[in-house]
Amino acid sequence: IAAFQRELGQRLGRIRDHTDLIQIGNEAHALKSAALSFGAEPLGDLARDIEEHCRAGRSAEVRVGTRQLLLLGQAALRAISEWIERHRE
Repeated sequence: IAAFQRELGQRLGRIRDHTDLIQIGNEAHALKSAALSFGAEPLGDLARDIEEHCRAGRSAEVRVGTRQLLLLGQAALRAISEWIERHRE
């Protein structure tokens, strides 16, 4: 789970920083796969939507989806950190 936490943080940062739809779509694709493999379905589903919007060139939808993804991703990172902290003992 710590590997997913690292990957999630890195991918969210790259999605936040990129403006190119191809790069955002690639990051969203990778994030989708990682999120769905860890059972984070809402995060994976939103990443899938962003990936599809990128492929279709729908930049307005990408911007809206990216804002939602960043909020949801930050919430997921907090939840993962809390889970790791609780299970260290």
